[in-house]
Amino acid sequence: MDLPNPNQALYTCAVNCILNRRNGKCKNQWDSMACNDCRLYIKRYIDVDPMQAELYMIQAQDQVELDYPRFRLINPLSIFIVLSIAAIVGWWHYSNYLTDKRIADYRLEQQGKQVQQTQQQSANIVPALNTTMQYVYAAMDNVERRLHAEEDINHDGLVNCIDAAIFFYQVYPVKSDVAIIVNRNTVTGFHHLFNSVNFNGTWRAIEPQARYSRQNSIWMEDVWPNKYNAALNRVVTDEYLRYSR
Repeated sequence: MDLPNPNQALYTCAVNCILNRRNGKCKNQWDSMACNDCRLYIKRYIDVDPMQAELYMIQAQDQVELDYPRFRLINPLSIFIVLSIAAIVGWWHYSNYLTDKRIADYRLEQQGKQVQQTQQQSANIVPALNTTMQYVYAAMDNVERRLHAEEDINHDGLVNCIDAAIFFYQVYPVKSDVAIIVNRNTVTGFHHLFNSVNFNGTWRAIEPQARYSRQNSIWMEDVWPNKYNAALNRVVTDEYLRYSR
């Protein structure tokens, strides 16, 4: 038996039978005893072989799958439940997002404050360092000029590192931040007088003759890399104060 035209009454019964079982309105298996009382049971209207009737229903089932996709047959209650669950899950995720965002914003705010504090501290330190370097370069200019003039400030008949260290100390404006240092290294044969300057809490050893001798650096460790050992530094400012007055 061929599948009838969809407009035919028998096909309509078969389709409605399939749809009712699909969406749960009918709980019975097709061709069961209960079907005999159903107005959509096609065997009530035709006298055919049971196998042909079953084949007809299979053909109708295939056509229904094409004409009535399953997403159209979703129960409204199921749709409501699905949408409700989706809304709850969505709100849960959104709540978590808001919480995470508040935490992230707070952390960014705290980081911003820390950056501002660091910048402020740096702003306070940089001018101090710049001022210190200005003092250092001004003192070294004085040392260079007086060494070229061969000024012997301690009257020992020599113009050397002793004079340079005393010149530097003499003109450096902040006496609490400058010292005269001696370094004697018997291993390398190094015996030298120089200065140390306080750079915002850190004392650095400076070669006061760096400009006079055209060095690329003013730091002792750079000027005397193979001879200078900072561990051997000794403060001798008091020993030379009488020359710096």
